[in-house]
Amino acid sequence: NCSISLTYHRREHRLMCHYCGYSAAVPARCPVCDSEHLYYVGEGTEKIESKLAELFPGARVERLDRDTARRRGQFQKIFSDFRAGKIDI
Repeated sequence: NCSISLTYHRREHRLMCHYCGYSAAVPARCPVCDSEHLYYVGEGTEKIESKLAELFPGARVERLDRDTARRRGQFQKIFSDFRAGKIDI
C-alpha cells in the first residue's frame, strides 16, 4: 500500500490504487467515524459512461481510461473502432 487515495471501481465494487495496484474490499463502515453512510465523490469515468448510456440509450458508448486501455494495443483499438464508426461516444 503506497498511501495514495484509492479509487472506487463500480463494476468490481472494489477500491483500487492506480499507482501500486493495491486493491481492497469496500468497507461496510467508515474506518474513521464508524458511519455506515459512505459517499463516493467525483465524476469518475465509469459514472460518466453510465450516465451517457442512460442519456443516449441507442448510442454505442466506450470508456477510454487507465483501466480499459491497460492491455497492449487496446488504446489504439478503441481509437480505431471510433474512427471506423463502431463507437458513437
